[in-house]
Amino acid sequence: MPPPGTRRGPAAWLARVVSGVPLDPAAEEVYERERRAHNRRAAIVVMLVLMPVHLLSVVVYWRDLGPRGAPEDFHATVSLVHLLALPWIAALTALLVLVTPRWRRAGLTDGGTDLFALSYVLLGAVLSANAQRLNGNVNVLMIALLGSGVVLRQRGVSAVVIPGAGLVCFFALVPLVQDDPARRLAAFAPAIATSVIAVVASRLTVAAARAQIATRLTIEAQRAELAEKRDELARLNQRLEQRVAAQVDEIVARAREIEKLNHHLRAQVIDRSRQLAHALRGAGPRAERALAEGELLDGRVEIGARIGAGAMGEVYRGADRILGRDVAVKVPRADSGVSTDVWVRFAAEAEAAAAVHHPVVVHTLHVGITDDGRLYQLQELVDGVSLSTTLGDSATWPPAHAARLAAAIADALATAHAAGVVHRDVKPGNVMLTATPPGVRLLDFGISKVHEGGAGEAVAEVIGTPAFMAPEQVTAPATVGSAADVYALGALITELVTGAPPFLGDGRAQMHAHVHQPAPRLPPARAPAELADLVARCLDKDPARRPTAREAHAALTAIADAGDAPAAHALPRPQATLPPQGATVRLQPGSRPDSRPTRG
Repeated sequence: MPPPGTRRGPAAWLARVVSGVPLDPAAEEVYERERRAHNRRAAIVVMLVLMPVHLLSVVVYWRDLGPRGAPEDFHATVSLVHLLALPWIAALTALLVLVTPRWRRAGLTDGGTDLFALSYVLLGAVLSANAQRLNGNVNVLMIALLGSGVVLRQRGVSAVVIPGAGLVCFFALVPLVQDDPARRLAAFAPAIATSVIAVVASRLTVAAARAQIATRLTIEAQRAELAEKRDELARLNQRLEQRVAAQVDEIVARAREIEKLNHHLRAQVIDRSRQLAHALRGAGPRAERALAEGELLDGRVEIGARIGAGAMGEVYRGADRILGRDVAVKVPRADSGVSTDVWVRFAAEAEAAAAVHHPVVVHTLHVGITDDGRLYQLQELVDGVSLSTTLGDSATWPPAHAARLAAAIADALATAHAAGVVHRDVKPGNVMLTATPPGVRLLDFGISKVHEGGAGEAVAEVIGTPAFMAPEQVTAPATVGSAADVYALGALITELVTGAPPFLGDGRAQMHAHVHQPAPRLPPARAPAELADLVARCLDKDPARRPTAREAHAALTAIADAGDAPAAHALPRPQATLPPQGATVRLQPGSRPDSRPTRG
């Protein structure tokens, strides 16, 4: 059998008209319970209001205080009707107030409220019939019919039977008091119309109540469903938070374990580098050969293509069978066998890089020597492009972008300086740009200075790249400290913003200018005053007046933020053809800055 809402045909239409909106059994039960409670309350209120009216009517009409000129027995009839209504209404009141709440029987409540409505409709019929003696109106009957239809939520049968009983009573009594057929007909017409209106009003009242119940129950069901889903979501979130917390704890534990392993690895690399440097100082010079692609180095690394070369080393792509990852393999240049100092510096580079733990600094994974005496380093393989390839005669960076890039380098330098490492060769060729965070990588610690008088330090040796060398690197190389890296950072920013380093010319001219000429200030058309002031401080001839790398990082970050520069890995890169870069040079002890430098 289809549900009530899907039934069709005349019977379904009649049921809808009589009963209102179809409800499911549960909703029907709720409606019936609320209907009876409503009818009971409404009947009690009406009876409490009309009891004084009945009593007053008895007194007024018993003493003939009603309308004057009324026919004989008019007042007596009204008074008698109201007098008889008093005990009857009192009995119904007692039934609805005292009996039905205790028995809690649906039929008793329905019967009491139907009897209440029928009593007042019959009372209205009697009083309206009696009114035919005086003025012929049917006002009392009309009020009773409409009141019972609107105030009470009557059942379908009651809504028809009660007005019908009132009409029958009215039709039976009117001929007894009214002999004029025209007046009788005039009284019957409004009574019939009012009865029809009362039935329609009763059905509309019931339909509205049923629709309200249906809507309310739907909303309550939706709220309950929503609450259930909310509770389920809360439980899911709780389980998810517990899982995330457990995973975070696991990740933290693994990160701590990895950090311990990295710390142990860095310590091993540093110790191994020092041992190799110490051993190599006593070794004689030997020639190196270039590595061949496909060669297996030290029984662990398969050599790939050559990917770069520096002042004293060559870099190859390799596949480390022990670490199970691609690495960068750095070995001394094939033409560097003229001096064991190159080997010592090569080992010292691994020590310096391993001493600095920062995301911008390329990590050294292993340092070793093959059975045939070849020294090598395994470094983190970084996919990117050298900063030097983005610079040319016409290629410049926006000031805010240059500040963001330099800020990352300054942060790495600050960490290196805190570890006692001075890079001494900060230049575009030693900076790599990557598309993933941190976006900048600092390479080549080959000429770095580890602590004072550390491994690989030639006290009186001038070393560096002329375009980016601090004055003290030329005049007093033994005193070079962290301020030299800040000077080089200022020169690098100058080239980023203007397209050229502070001083042009060959190596001799550049070193002479660093020592004797004031550095040019960034032009206002190219850089804001804050950046120009910072670069001027970085390029100060006196190392003591330069900012620290940490101070430079803070100032550069503020400038980049003010210019809304994106993160370093998201910076757009100018494309340009690279002119010949200045190479790292080394002057032997006793050489003068104005003599032609030898290439390292």
